[in-house]
Amino acid sequence: MCLNDQCEKGPAECGHGSGLEVCVERSGEDTIEIPIPITNPADNILQLSVVLENPSLCGEKAFTLGPKQTFLYQLLFCPAVVGTSDGSVIFLSDMVGEFWYALKLIVEKPLPTSLPEIECELGKWARLYIPLFNPTHETLELEIVNSNPSNFSTETDPKHFVIVAPHSTTEVPVQFCPTALGRGNHKASITFKCSQLKEWIFYLSGTGLPPQPMEPTSISARIGQRSAVVISFKNPTPENVVVDVMLTDQEQSSHHLSAPVLSKSTSKESVFHLLFKQKRGTRLAPKEKLDIPVLFMPDTMKMYKAVVVIHVMRENGENWPYEDSAEFNKDLKSSVTIAENGGIQGMLWIYPVHGIPEAPQQQLVPGFSTKVEFLYELQYQSNEIKSHLGALVGMHLIQRERDTESGIVTLIFNMVFAPNKPMRNEATLVVQCTTGGVWKFPILFIATQPEVDDVINIEAVGLNKESIVSFKLTSQTSNPEPFTAHFLAGSDPEFLVLPQAGELLPAGTVGTHITVGFKPRMYGKKHTATLVIETQSMQWMYEINGLPPQTVPPTRQAKVISTSSYIRSATVRQRNFLHENLKLKTTGVSSPIKGAPLVLRTKSRKL
Repeated sequence: MCLNDQCEKGPAECGHGSGLEVCVERSGEDTIEIPIPITNPADNILQLSVVLENPSLCGEKAFTLGPKQTFLYQLLFCPAVVGTSDGSVIFLSDMVGEFWYALKLIVEKPLPTSLPEIECELGKWARLYIPLFNPTHETLELEIVNSNPSNFSTETDPKHFVIVAPHSTTEVPVQFCPTALGRGNHKASITFKCSQLKEWIFYLSGTGLPPQPMEPTSISARIGQRSAVVISFKNPTPENVVVDVMLTDQEQSSHHLSAPVLSKSTSKESVFHLLFKQKRGTRLAPKEKLDIPVLFMPDTMKMYKAVVVIHVMRENGENWPYEDSAEFNKDLKSSVTIAENGGIQGMLWIYPVHGIPEAPQQQLVPGFSTKVEFLYELQYQSNEIKSHLGALVGMHLIQRERDTESGIVTLIFNMVFAPNKPMRNEATLVVQCTTGGVWKFPILFIATQPEVDDVINIEAVGLNKESIVSFKLTSQTSNPEPFTAHFLAGSDPEFLVLPQAGELLPAGTVGTHITVGFKPRMYGKKHTATLVIETQSMQWMYEINGLPPQTVPPTRQAKVISTSSYIRSATVRQRNFLHENLKLKTTGVSSPIKGAPLVLRTKSRKL
């Protein structure tokens, strides 16, 4: 930001009519204060009203100066469109007239923003958020351009724009999926384009970490029976790979997995078996999946543990590239196999498997029952999401069913989701068996735009004249809450809401005064708008209709009033066109042969 002339000529004295040009240069995503000193040279109290001639300017509409007092008027500049525009701030008084400042406003494109580097294990994904703050009075409709969608993908609908309401912040979630160890090509620029700010650039970068052991997969079966579970693996790299799949016990997995260790598999007496024919040399294309079924058949009542190890090598036989740093090498020891030349020959993905045996079904004595107890809870991605979503979601277990043949237990939950504003949040239902075993079920909570809460009709009082409607609103809690008020995209510009931001008084009070204005510039057009008033926990939506003024048709009959008392009578002579045509001797001007005789006369020949 550069303020070329910050009122260096001294305080303006009321009554002086010369303009002072102030040039303001700034980027499009910030708001700036322009201090303007005003001095009252008179010995009387002076009341001044302020007129701002630019929609990007805002400030107090009136203020009072005491005798000989100097007041620092704070003018706010909230740029809405990139480019150069003119504006002015005019101070009016009935006593001294008017004086003004001429402003030249230069808005530059927002500066590129570099977000902190994000880390994620290879084969997983992590989420980061891009904050978009809109300080302007206009709604921004942003189009997304992504330079690296392979590693960074925005969680938005590509068919719709990203909407940022006036004076609000919208966070765009981005998923980071590394495709290599280290930084590699994990860089991207995500650009948001709109007509007002032109382009808004964010630079993203990430690091791929060595894969760590996954969350344990639990499987249960009765003694003497069998059960299976499927482990899914997806090739996270952009290359063709060769995969070896091995099943080993928990003790071996705690040591460094060298080639001799990997060559061993579980013994024939093991309760775990791989139902997988080609355990070595399986080829996978980039992003291709491999499903690995694991069979569990317990013979005694004790907890069993094993690990499925997936060894991934490049199909061309070359070593995997990596960053040679001490910190990085420390994490590599348990996640890779080392070649003879010291390079990384293969990467290891370790999937722990917990086998939970169940006692054989016994004859039940009438009046007694045995039940397997389950614990459950909803886990959220952050404490902030939990604070917003926790009070909106209710859940309890209403029924448990167990299949006598397969032993599968079905849990039926009753879940209530009562949102009070549009949202999109994720949670995980975690179910834990008291005898062992944990199951996780992802849940996505989506609240779409609701129906309007009310319809407000505003009747116009005339062209370019403002008519207003007011109502009062309170927060839904016992505490005051900050709010923002704005119109959705597509609303007619003839509407205005005040205030656009403020604080809603608590429930049970008189409420906060909200005013909606309608100032039509033409008739014959249907004026509509959608008003949204939003707090952190609630949202209200109103349909606003601008109606033309009602007109009352005249009830008296029409009549002609003559101001002259003289009435002249005249006789109208009716023409006889047939009689006049019989007297014609030659053709008229409309005939193809003009002036030709109508009667052709021939001379008689003498014999």
